[in-house]
Amino acid sequence: MLLIHQAFTVLLLSLITFESGLVNSYCSSGCNCGCNQPDVFETFLSNAFFQNQPCRPTTPPRPKILFFQVTDELNQWLLANMADSVCSTPNNLFVVRINSTLPYQRYNTQVIRIDSNDYKRWNSILSGPLNMPTLTRNQYYLLYGESELPICVNSTNLNLNCMPTLTAFVPLRNVSDTIEQVYDSWVNSTNDGTATTPDSILCSRLQQLVSLIRTGGVV
Repeated sequence: MLLIHQAFTVLLLSLITFESGLVNSYCSSGCNCGCNQPDVFETFLSNAFFQNQPCRPTTPPRPKILFFQVTDELNQWLLANMADSVCSTPNNLFVVRINSTLPYQRYNTQVIRIDSNDYKRWNSILSGPLNMPTLTRNQYYLLYGESELPICVNSTNLNLNCMPTLTAFVPLRNVSDTIEQVYDSWVNSTNDGTATTPDSILCSRLQQLVSLIRTGGVV
C-alpha cells in the first residue's frame, strides 16, 4: 500500500510539473493578456486540461468592444472621451503602418507610439480577431484605447486580441477630422479656463498626434 501511495504521489507531481510547463510555455508564447495561470487541480484533475485558453481569467471578463469601423458611434465616443483618457492614461495612443501582408491574416507593420515630445518607432507583426477586416498596405491606422494598452516598445508581436475593451483600430485618415476637433476643443477649453481635463504632460500627446497628421505623411 505504501509503494502504491508513493507511486501515485510521484505520478501526480510529474503531471503537475508537466502541466505547469505547458501552461508557462503557452503564456510566454502568447500575449497572456494579464490573466492568471489556472490551478492545476481545477484544470487537470477536472478533465479541463486541454481547454483552448489555459490562461483564462478567474472572473468573467466584460464583453470586448473593439472598433474596427469608423461610425457615428465611434466619432461621438472619441469626441467625448479621447482628451480625458489621453491626458490621464499613459501608453494608450499609437499609429500603425501596414507594410506588407503575411499568411493567416497577419501583417508586417511599423508601430509608432505617440509620446509627449517624441515618437517611438519599431517593427512588429500584427494579428487580430477573426472579425478584423482586411487591412490596406501602406495605410496608417489609429490604435487608441480608453485604458492603457498592453504594448511594449520593440515588441515583435502586436496582438489585437489582447487589447482591452473600448479600443479603436481604424484608418487614421477616416478619423483625422474628429481628432482635430478633439484637439481644438481641448486647446480652447484650456485657454478659456473651462477645461475639466487635467493639464498634464500626457496631454501633449494630442498635439503630437495632430502634428503627425498635419505633416501629411500618415493620412
